[in-house]
Amino acid sequence: MKLLKLFFSRGMIVALAVILQAAVLAALMLASSLFSFWTAIFFVLFDIFIFFHMINKDSDPSFKLLWMFLIVLLPVFGNVLYIFLANPKIHRRENEALARMEKKREAYLSSDPSYQRAMEERLGKYSGVEHLLSTTAYSHGHLGNRLTYYGDGASFFRDLIESVREAHSFIFLEFFIIKRGKVWDELYPLLLQKVSEGVEVRILYDDVGTLGELEGSFCRKMEKKGICCRKFNPVRPILSGIYNYRDHRKIAVIDGRVAYTGGMNLADEYAGLYEPYGKWKDSALRIRGSAVSNFTFLFLQLFGICGPADELNYTPYFDSFPKEATAGGYVHPFGTGPEPFYGTSVAENTFLSLINSAERYLYITTPYLIMNYTVETALRNAAYRGVDVRIVTPHIPDKKIVFQMTRASYRPLLDAGVRIFEYSPGFIHAKQVIVDGEIGFVGSINLDFRSLSHHFECGALICRDPVLESIRRDFDGLFEVSAEVTRENFRMNRFGYLISRVLGLFAPLF
Repeated sequence: MKLLKLFFSRGMIVALAVILQAAVLAALMLASSLFSFWTAIFFVLFDIFIFFHMINKDSDPSFKLLWMFLIVLLPVFGNVLYIFLANPKIHRRENEALARMEKKREAYLSSDPSYQRAMEERLGKYSGVEHLLSTTAYSHGHLGNRLTYYGDGASFFRDLIESVREAHSFIFLEFFIIKRGKVWDELYPLLLQKVSEGVEVRILYDDVGTLGELEGSFCRKMEKKGICCRKFNPVRPILSGIYNYRDHRKIAVIDGRVAYTGGMNLADEYAGLYEPYGKWKDSALRIRGSAVSNFTFLFLQLFGICGPADELNYTPYFDSFPKEATAGGYVHPFGTGPEPFYGTSVAENTFLSLINSAERYLYITTPYLIMNYTVETALRNAAYRGVDVRIVTPHIPDKKIVFQMTRASYRPLLDAGVRIFEYSPGFIHAKQVIVDGEIGFVGSINLDFRSLSHHFECGALICRDPVLESIRRDFDGLFEVSAEVTRENFRMNRFGYLISRVLGLFAPLF
């Protein structure tokens, strides 16, 4: 019965329709090349054109290598895949909507010169990160905020639900995954109560993230209850690389005064109520203060492109805390995403900046460790220069193939002196970084191709704030319960390693 249900699910139907389209196109191209001399010549010239296009393309070398391999291996079918999947762009309408939101951001979130100078003084040798994010992520950092770190889902959901209970103006929820269960059963009636009290409630979720979890009519049902609901980039049975772009962000904003972000989705396993892969370990961050405005903007940014143009007056959403130019540590909530709106890889450049700034230690948690050459080289170089580099990955995987690809990345890192720990109690989903106890990151970004290249992501860069001590203590606890992988005890059979490396070649696609 379960197998039958899976076969007739919306996800399976979409996948089969896309595969059928690709097969038909490839068959037509192959047939025409076999029966026409000039068509065959055309495909040869087209191969040459694609080759030079890839050589001159400003993209990761791993991406280019993959497509060269596919086109050489499958001269006709490789061309089909390249045309439809290799160069997806955000739809023009969506890009225009993003541009309109950017103009509104300037009106609400700009920083004056004196505030910028105060931030630079607070950042000291890390002042470059503010310039990096302000020019690539189109956002600004903040001082004087109160930050709370969560190293487990139970405390996170307890405080999130309490914040929702106290809402009196608006509630924005944006999550990659929403699943029905105990968490949703507690949150949903509370949202309906808030709607009845006149609170504005908006929900944004990813269509792929909820495939098989939410019915297609979920948004319509929410709208009937007074909740404004939209899904990001709905999947349709059309062959296109645009569906590779997903909204992987985790954002909750309440009244413009408190915001949450991190690795948590709205599902029971994140709260520790369901353990499909042993003990689930995650992390999150709560922000109170002016920096909440960054997350408010990020939510409205994507919400605005997922439906009719919204001409609301946005001033009330940003009318919150005044900026304090001299108090507290530095926090910079920011978003990342694909081209053309984001002109560069914000996530990758931010991680590279953190890695390259490390002098004493660099600690990272990630559920998936499938990096490009640039990030891997930066980690190895940090270890070579004497930095204590430690990475925590899962011991019990949620995706076995991805886990094997993660483990295939161990050997070159171990050879360089990077220390790798596998979280023995179960699956670690947390995405966090701490460098020398002075600067760190908590958010939704994994160290894999999807997060660094394809997804819309978010997080908060933190510098010289007391909350970093909480993050450091959490890492110390992780090392105590995790098994260290060394060059001596690391075992991976040659066949498994070979298969993982072959699959790794295709990582830029996924």
